[in-house]
Amino acid sequence: MDATSGVEALVGHVRSGDLTSAVRVAAELDLTEFREAMLGEAFDHQSLSCYGLYVGLLQRGESAELHVAASEVLGLALNIYPGAYPVAFVHAQRALALEPEDVSIKEHLLSFHNNPERLLPPAEAARVAGEVLAVDPSNAAGLEVLRRLDLA
Repeated sequence: MDATSGVEALVGHVRSGDLTSAVRVAAELDLTEFREAMLGEAFDHQSLSCYGLYVGLLQRGESAELHVAASEVLGLALNIYPGAYPVAFVHAQRALALEPEDVSIKEHLLSFHNNPERLLPPAEAARVAGEVLAVDPSNAAGLEVLRRLDLA
């Protein structure tokens, strides 16, 4: 199956609610194209099935990448639903627990300090921003958090 037909099949399964088939097809796709397809589908149709697909994949095998992707689809595209931000935050925290040195996950976690529900408390945001800046002193996300906290 080529990438285009795989993405089309995936989207078709998600739209029809056939998450079992969607999980099977998703497992055959490159994670980047899969993430882009699901994020686009979630933005375009605001379907919770996009998130349900991540849940199905996480049940098959947990990874930091899948938790970040689930967090993104909830926090960016499906945040119109009550409770989306807190669940997205849990996924971000789990991703960091699985890959504690990954700066990109720390950057993602910092977005929860600036989101409407401010789920990442100021002290924790300052700590994570400091860790990010220790690796990348010019990191925009880390600097922005410290600026908002009046620590920069």
